[in-house]
Amino acid sequence: MLTKLRCCLLARTTISKSDIVANLSYLHLHRSVCSMHGRSFSICKILDAKVNDSGNLKQQRNLHSHNYDSRNEWKARSILYKTMFIIGTSLAGGIIIKTGMKSVNADDDDNGDNDTVESEIDNIHISEYYAGNEITLTEAVKRSKAILERKKIQNGCPGISVAVSVDGNMIWADGFGYSDLENMIPITPETILRIASISKPIAMVTVAKEVEAGRLDLDAPIQQYVPEFPEKTWKNEKVTITTRQLLCHLSGIRDYNKDYIQKAKKNGTEDSKKKNTLPDEYHIMKKYDSVKEGLDLFKDDPLVHAPGSKFLYTTHGWTLVSAVVEKVTTEHKDFLTYYKSTLQELGMRDTYPDHHSPLIPNRGRHYVKNERGRVVNAPYVDLSYKWAGGGLISNVLDVIKFGNAMLYSYQADISRQDKKNLCNEVKQGYLKPETMKLIWSPIKNAEVKWEGIANGHYGLGWKVQSVEKPIPFCQEQKFYACHTGGAVGASSVVLILPNTRSTKGLDRSKIQSDSVRPLPQGVVVAIIANISECGFEKDAYDIATLFERVKF
Repeated sequence: MLTKLRCCLLARTTISKSDIVANLSYLHLHRSVCSMHGRSFSICKILDAKVNDSGNLKQQRNLHSHNYDSRNEWKARSILYKTMFIIGTSLAGGIIIKTGMKSVNADDDDNGDNDTVESEIDNIHISEYYAGNEITLTEAVKRSKAILERKKIQNGCPGISVAVSVDGNMIWADGFGYSDLENMIPITPETILRIASISKPIAMVTVAKEVEAGRLDLDAPIQQYVPEFPEKTWKNEKVTITTRQLLCHLSGIRDYNKDYIQKAKKNGTEDSKKKNTLPDEYHIMKKYDSVKEGLDLFKDDPLVHAPGSKFLYTTHGWTLVSAVVEKVTTEHKDFLTYYKSTLQELGMRDTYPDHHSPLIPNRGRHYVKNERGRVVNAPYVDLSYKWAGGGLISNVLDVIKFGNAMLYSYQADISRQDKKNLCNEVKQGYLKPETMKLIWSPIKNAEVKWEGIANGHYGLGWKVQSVEKPIPFCQEQKFYACHTGGAVGASSVVLILPNTRSTKGLDRSKIQSDSVRPLPQGVVVAIIANISECGFEKDAYDIATLFERVKF
């Protein structure tokens, strides 16, 4: 009999509301979780309930072809309990419950007699693999920890710190490992480390402010602002470099790698007798007192390619950007002063230029691997030649704060706010939304090919991932903006995933006019490690998508 009933239930493809009443009116369904094949599936725990309608009980007895009497009723119930438990712990049980939910929700024309059963079915939790994408906060944190623990082991990281915010609220912050291996000091979200190239999107804020003020034309020749920078040629023809090309790494200015100069010498296009006296720029120990001195490292070198023709990531290009900002600003004496003022305005109180002499609370140690793959202390370097391109130290809490300021600026369109709803008044962000749209728009020819997620482009000071047209049962790429960082003894990432959750009653295509929830809306992830060459972009994206699925 048990086998026959199981076969009948497994063979069902739909369950109507009347079927549910006939079979489950004396059952009360509660949620529990059963671990099965490495995944979490929802099952039903069947508890006894009162039967108020003797007609329904009679109908149930007729349905199962059992002629119950008072002596055998509990025995029959016991058999049914065992049957439902077996079904609930199988994949078929999950399918039956899911199908029943759909049938109940779709059947809106029935009488109200079955409202209690419908409510119970609606409350059944189905695994995200079957009924949707929502997960609990505990599950999101658990999976995120697993991602970073694996990364820590894979890359031999002494320590990793992480922070995640959702809709502007700090949800999770943690540390894994040590900020100081020699003294066994644990790393925490407050630990201050080099953030490397995350300095670029922060420096981009100073550029954006000058553009909004009308003092900087992104498409004007560089020499209009920095006349001491030599004019360049490509294949014996004069070419123009603009600030926009510098911001998206299309200028043709070299990075640390100078191999192309040696190749040019061998080909006879340069004076072969001229010695290459440039230092190993990634490990410079000299202190540079001004941006102008930093330009001396590369200003006389030939271009790697024609400006605008291809993407070549270059931190030196951002030194030239800082020289432009220094010349156009009317409120600050130099770029570093401007930089510090911007950090204060953004509320980033634990973010500093990487000077060695000041005593900075919570500053961690940096590490590299030697030729044998062992972790050793990072060598001394001075980053004063590249403040804009990679000269800051910070912690994940400050980086999250910066990310939320940018996300809010992107979404806070005060021209579209609901003037009748003063409780949700939208205030102007640190930058204008049209400025953020410009910054986070992909630039032609600026395809990013570094390790991470494929098909990315560079905008202005940010890597941006465009929305790809979804293909059924294939990857659905969401829009996000991010920047990774790599320095001597440090790796970092900040990733901003604007809200794309389809919440009932909210029109996400008009997120700026959303009067239900305040801005910003989205997930911001920051990760910093105290060792080089980790590559955290994909990890940050995976963590962001996990927290995006949490219903708060």
